[in-house]
Amino acid sequence: HERLNSIHDEELVWQTLLLSKNMVRGHLLYLEGKHKEAASYFKKAENKYTQWIDDKPDDMRGYVALSKVKAWLGKKSEAIIYARKTTAILPIQKDYLGGTRPVKILPIFMPMLGKMNWR
Repeated sequence: HERLNSIHDEELVWQTLLLSKNMVRGHLLYLEGKHKEAASYFKKAENKYTQWIDDKPDDMRGYVALSKVKAWLGKKSEAIIYARKTTAILPIQKDYLGGTRPVKILPIFMPMLGKMNWR
């Protein structure tokens, strides 16, 4: 966690990825089993990514990031909605290389979210 202190608080944006310090810190705490402490960071990340989507509604990276945060917060239905939104923004038919990334997200959520009606 010490290295995170040297990273600025703004989003880190790559070609296919969007991260925030709060998301990374929350995920590390979540993996350590500190779910209550992780939730406060996830909520900050949730607000940041919601704003990102409001500002850039056609950018799938915000939906990908927000869907992960929603899953870690236990907001199962919302996580699936945002994950599916990524496939609508960039379908495989539109971009056969980039369009596969959103489709790969849905199976990642299955173990995180447990048993659900996926249809």
